[in-house]
Amino acid sequence: AFMEFGRFWGYRPHLEAVLKRDFWLFMRDPMQRLHTLIMLFLACAVVVSIRSMDVVIHEPASLVLSFVIVFVFVGFLVSSIILRFVFPTVSLEGDTFWAVRTAPITLSRLYWMKFVVALAAILLPAELMILLSVPAMPGYSSLLLLAATGMAGLVVALVSLNLGSGAYYATLNEKNPVKVASSQGASVTFLGSLVILLVV
Repeated sequence: AFMEFGRFWGYRPHLEAVLKRDFWLFMRDPMQRLHTLIMLFLACAVVVSIRSMDVVIHEPASLVLSFVIVFVFVGFLVSSIILRFVFPTVSLEGDTFWAVRTAPITLSRLYWMKFVVALAAILLPAELMILLSVPAMPGYSSLLLLAATGMAGLVVALVSLNLGSGAYYATLNEKNPVKVASSQGASVTFLGSLVILLVV
């Protein structure tokens, strides 16, 4: 009921309308809900499998290698989630994007709003995954802050890349977000995400 169009929030009505519209577009698409459940299941499976590992560390280099492997694996899953849900956001505006452009809201503000919403939606599960995975390793207490900070920076970079690339490679005539997320532009973006992950 909080997200109904008839319930006025009393603050920035044009931004409120766009936010509610995006929310209902997402919730009314069965494919989006199904893929959200699948991604949540994969995230839980990753955390459970990492926590069930029996890692024996004899040297500091082994601890570093184990930490990097866990971080990169979780980062790879996060980048896949971002590619699936953030990259298609501009393309899903569709043929009615002209209506958004004629609304009393600047395009930069619209993109910033999409960025903040995507960042908030991705950052929480990403941090939960990394903070639940790292304690499976010996000597994890000194690595928690490093892992959380690194994952936050990685999520900001990947959301920025996917939103910007999704706007650059937008296909407004495609209604299926899965096809948008598997287009050539998405493939180039995913390669860029892997480069960022490698650098981090």
